[in-house]
Amino acid sequence: MRSKALMVRNETMKTQKMSFTLIELLVVIAIIAVLAAMLLPALSKARAKARQTSCTNNHKHITMASIMYADDNSGMLPMCYYKAPSGTETFWRGFIVSYYSPIESYKYNAWFPCAAFPQDEHLAVGWNIYLGYYNLGTPVSPDWRSRNQTEIGSPSMHAFCLDSVLYKFSQYGVSFVDKENSYTKQSTHVTFPHDDKTIGGFMDGHTEVLSQQQFMDVKNDMVYNLSK
Repeated sequence: MRSKALMVRNETMKTQKMSFTLIELLVVIAIIAVLAAMLLPALSKARAKARQTSCTNNHKHITMASIMYADDNSGMLPMCYYKAPSGTETFWRGFIVSYYSPIESYKYNAWFPCAAFPQDEHLAVGWNIYLGYYNLGTPVSPDWRSRNQTEIGSPSMHAFCLDSVLYKFSQYGVSFVDKENSYTKQSTHVTFPHDDKTIGGFMDGHTEVLSQQQFMDVKNDMVYNLSK
C-alpha cells in the first residue's frame, strides 16, 4: 500500500512540475506579445518594400518598351491617347503592347493597374499627357501634341509615367499625368501609394522613387517642359 501511495505521489509531483502556473502562462503570453510587436512592423515594412519593388519593375518594363517603340517608329514617343477620325481609340498601352506582353489584357482599357495594388481600381499607371492627347486626329490642346525623341531636352529629367489616380473623363476613365491647367480643372493626378512616395519611369530608361516634396519641386520640368 505504501509503495502504491508513493507511486501516486510521484505521479502527482510530475504532473505538477509539467503544469504551467497562471503566472508562468501570463509571462509566456507577454513575451509572445512583445515579440509580435517587434516583428510586425518589420514584416509590414518588408511587405511595403516588396510592393514598391514590384511597381518599380513594372515601370521599368513599361519605360524600356516605350523606348523600343520609339526606336522602331522614327523616334516618335508613345502617345497618352489617340482617337482617330474614324473613332478608333488607342490608349498608351496600345502603342507599346507588342513590347511588353502583360499590357495585352489592358490594351483597350483606360485603366492599367498599379502592380503593387492590382485590385484597386483607383490606382493606375498614369501616362504623361504632354506626349500626345488627340481627339478625332487633332490635339485637344496645342501642348498635347505628339513628340519625337529629338524634342526631348533631358530624357533623364522627363517622365513617361508615374503612379496615378484614375480620373473619370467624360464617359470613360483615363490615367494620365498633367500639370495644373484650365482644361482639366484638376491637378497632376499623381498619387503617392508607397509610404507617401510615387514611382516614375523616365525617358532615358531609368526609374525613380520620389517623395511628394521631391515631385512637387520638379513636376513642371518632369512632366511639362519637355524641351528643357
